[in-house]
Amino acid sequence: MTVEPITFESIAYESIAYEPIASQGLFDNVEINAPQRINNPDETSGITFGQLLEAGIGEVNNSLNAADAQLQKLALNQPVSTHELMISIEKAKMQLQLGVEVSNRLVEGYQQIMRMQL
Repeated sequence: MTVEPITFESIAYESIAYEPIASQGLFDNVEINAPQRINNPDETSGITFGQLLEAGIGEVNNSLNAADAQLQKLALNQPVSTHELMISIEKAKMQLQLGVEVSNRLVEGYQQIMRMQL
């Protein structure tokens, strides 16, 4: 019994059915709108940078408090899902790292501005 090696030419391309992604129904509920031009950036949302920063810090604080509350439940021998505990701890850790990086970038940007000679 001999086995014939598979070669590039022996593959029948006609047997493989290729369909475009759009025809498979994956994007039936997706609505794509053209980008809109913003004439005046001050009128877009009314949210200041300080408010945005304060909201981000508040979100980090809330996730740290949630993780701490679950750790306290675990320490008091109350029923806590280990899976949910680890997710909340990692979420708080990632948000805190992001907050520290944003802070570092802001300080670095401020220092660069202060070093500029006018």
